[in-house]
Amino acid sequence: MIKNSTDFLKKNIFRANDDFLTANFWLRFSCETKSERELVDFYLNLITERKTNYRTDFIVARFLYEGNLSDKIIYRTGGGIALSGNYNGVVIQNSYHKIFGIRKVDLKYEENKTQFGAFYFSMKYKFYSGGRFVFRSSTSLSYLTGNGPSFFEYGASAVFNPYILTPRYQVRLHIGDITYYKKSPELSPFFAGGFLWALITTIRFFDFVNTSVWVTGNQYGIDDQNHFGIAFGFGGTSQVPLNIDDIKFP
Repeated sequence: MIKNSTDFLKKNIFRANDDFLTANFWLRFSCETKSERELVDFYLNLITERKTNYRTDFIVARFLYEGNLSDKIIYRTGGGIALSGNYNGVVIQNSYHKIFGIRKVDLKYEENKTQFGAFYFSMKYKFYSGGRFVFRSSTSLSYLTGNGPSFFEYGASAVFNPYILTPRYQVRLHIGDITYYKKSPELSPFFAGGFLWALITTIRFFDFVNTSVWVTGNQYGIDDQNHFGIAFGFGGTSQVPLNIDDIKFP
């Protein structure tokens, strides 16, 4: 017996597994030294909601500077532009569905294309380092001037590195609390807030290639959804393992 038919329909009929943030693609170029990094990021996010027949593509291009205030404090700051609207993300989604024999998704795009500013700041503090472990606290703030959402997040990370001098791989566990704010009426059902966690593993091959895989829980405030990802870094970027700052929603 279904005790609450409305909740059952919302969860099992109107919502599919790839609703909300259907897919995220990320491309980065960086220049770095031992004490600073300059990062150029490009994010493409495909967002769908079958219940309301809604689709939008969310694009962010931004520049970030990362520096050290001391041997314990690392910060990032920067900004860029964000775009929301029809940028043919439906082609990517339905091409994937076609390859794997999944029914295509026909949803109506939001009517207007919008452009706005995207700003970001984060800071991490290393409060313990001993043996093969490093522990850091962190806080980050994202602000979008237009069709949100923006977020504020704080938390702590534990990093396990079995090779101190030549880090061949690392395992990073992050826990925190995230709050999305300045949400638009269209996007507000997709983002909530609360406790989040992330497990990130990074392995380096041939001294210049990093492969990072991760799983997150409640990353977007949707507590019954886990998100999985994989990233590859080549050249200079392979010297710095992936962290939670990189995989949050822009």
